Amino acid sequence: MQKLPITLSLFAALFAISACDDDDSDNDAWIPPQDAFQREDASHDATVDASHDASHDASTDASADAENDASTDASADAETDANADAENDAETDAENDAENDAENDAENDAENDAENDAQITDCDPATCIGDHFCIEDLATSAQICVPDATPEIIPTGSHAYRSPLKSDRLLVKLIGKDLSRDVVGIDIEFVDSQGNVLTANDPSIQGTLFSLTLDEIEKPPVYGHENFELRIRIDGLDLFPTASKLHARLRDEKDHVSAFIELPLESQPLAHENAVCDPLHVDNVCIDQNNECLESGDQWLCLPPPPPTIESFEAWYNHRTNALGFVVQGKVQQLPVEGAVIHLYDEDHEDLHYLGLYDPAPGTARDRFTTLEQTATEYTGTFNELLVKGFETAYSITLQVFDESGFVSEAKDLVLQEPPVKNENQSCDPKTALSRCTDGTLCLASGNRYTCQIPSASCPAAWTVANLNECTTETDNRYLCSGNLQTATIETMSTCQINEQQILKAVPYKFVAPVSGKWHFETSGTEMAGDTLLFVRQFCNYTDPDAEIACNDDITPLTNQWSALNLDLEQNQEIYIFVSNVGGFNDWKGPYSLEVQLR
Repeated sequence: MQKLPITLSLFAALFAISACDDDDSDNDAWIPPQDAFQREDASHDATVDASHDASHDASTDASADAENDASTDASADAETDANADAENDAETDAENDAENDAENDAENDAENDAENDAQITDCDPATCIGDHFCIEDLATSAQICVPDATPEIIPTGSHAYRSPLKSDRLLVKLIGKDLSRDVVGIDIEFVDSQGNVLTANDPSIQGTLFSLTLDEIEKPPVYGHENFELRIRIDGLDLFPTASKLHARLRDEKDHVSAFIELPLESQPLAHENAVCDPLHVDNVCIDQNNECLESGDQWLCLPPPPPTIESFEAWYNHRTNALGFVVQGKVQQLPVEGAVIHLYDEDHEDLHYLGLYDPAPGTARDRFTTLEQTATEYTGTFNELLVKGFETAYSITLQVFDESGFVSEAKDLVLQEPPVKNENQSCDPKTALSRCTDGTLCLASGNRYTCQIPSASCPAAWTVANLNECTTETDNRYLCSGNLQTATIETMSTCQINEQQILKAVPYKFVAPVSGKWHFETSGTEMAGDTLLFVRQFCNYTDPDAEIACNDDITPLTNQWSALNLDLEQNQEIYIFVSNVGGFNDWKGPYSLEVQLR
């Protein structure tokens, strides 16, 4: 038998299990037949004993009185006393016999009740009789004694379906009963129309009997229940393309297995709008694309779910760092909120291409929130990300919120604002989208939060930093340096790089503007494949977006992949220039020239 945990490659499995506990809740009130008989005997014994004693005593007393009458003349008082004594003796004997019988019956009943209670009430292993053992009753959370029994599958109501929406999905429902309440697994084998047990069409998967452990899925709905429904959804049916039926059996904690049940593989029933449906999508599935199986009163129906709503919305765009941020709040309807549909425009309301998770239309993307907090009725979603290219002219945003099934809210439009400015020691957004730090400070980690702090502008002492002011100068305010990225050792990052996760290798330079004005920085070289990244920082050792003053990848995309940028600098303003590889598929590293010139 091959054991297949959920995560193995045969089944990328999603399991959903439900259980209904139909245990008899009146066990404590049940009287065993032998007890009933004993209680009837107690009543019968008391009646017979009382009658017999009374009759015997009366007969004896009467005979004695007759003999006395024959030998002597007794007075009327003597006869009266004798009769009274006879009646008193009979009554006393009857009462004593009844009390003794009742006491004996009560002791027997107590012993029988104690024995029965040991099977159905709170217990420890020492109190369980025979082959019984203790297990938790999930209905009452009590420890009860149960018999060591084999689970069984009830054919009526059990079925196996192929999903009409996903061809490799198997859907199984088993109606089960287990007096031991300790089912922990299910074994499945696939069979063709000729009755042949099948192997997978993947040679790496061996065996024909596949074991799924319910403890790895969701134990409580089955384990601890005597009567249950087990629902399973498994992806991987395409590994058995000729399967027409399957064999299934249950396995319990003590390795007892039920008899196999054979279930034909049938097409899953479809439910249309307003029809009763299975919320676990096993018994049937809502076929209409705009419907979900939703709770409606005391039943589940295929209905179009109401989309989430937007109650408040704020949005910002940091044009210097290309960072987009927004906070949206609203109402959750039937389904949990998952993300937002983002649409960006320029000032003329022209679409801007958004490089998001999806791109169903120009300028549009579905993206997950950066953070999402929600209850059953309300949500708050926050988004703050650096956008790579093409958004310098972003002016407005249209936003919709979507739930986990893709249903979207009504659209809300906003003109994008610049992020609010935070002062030193105030909390801030390290991505500069929801807020930005005042000039001269950076948003840096401070304990378990980020605050605006004054950083050191210098490069680390271990770095080798070239001085651009000391490079070759042909005319005033023009400097020319040469370098080679093959010898670059400084590992860093830039807001211009294509792969946001890749570490770049860079050569750093320091430059102090001798005069105020517009300064031009440009890389060039003799190799046709030359491709560089050029970026400038005011704080040498910080990769934060606010630390970077400017960056450029290509002078002309596709035709000139060297880099160039212009900066307005004040006299004696100190900056740090980095030349690096671009990363990605064209990770060129070679000789280059860096020119700086006042324009």
